Amino acid sequence: MTEDWRCKKFEFGLRQELKAVVVPMSIREFPALVEKAKMLENLKNSGKVVKPQIVRGPSKSIPRYEDKKKPYSRPQSFSSGGFNP
Repeated sequence: MTEDWRCKKFEFGLRQELKAVVVPMSIREFPALVEKAKMLENLKNSGKVVKPQIVRGPSKSIPRYEDKKKPYSRPQSFSSGGFNP
């Protein structure tokens, strides 16, 4: 059993949310990999870890209701002798 094989086997057995964080680190020393996974698990259980988001390219954000502009309203006509359509 090589160190690399042990690491890959360990990574394969991790839950998806931990795997998404640990695998990109490319740790190939088994004890270090186990410690990092434990640390992440403890952080997750304490509620201090934000789930990693998968970036899938540019996305169009949908504006919230507050962010939408109000529809155009017609200007008030001038009653003091100005232009009155």
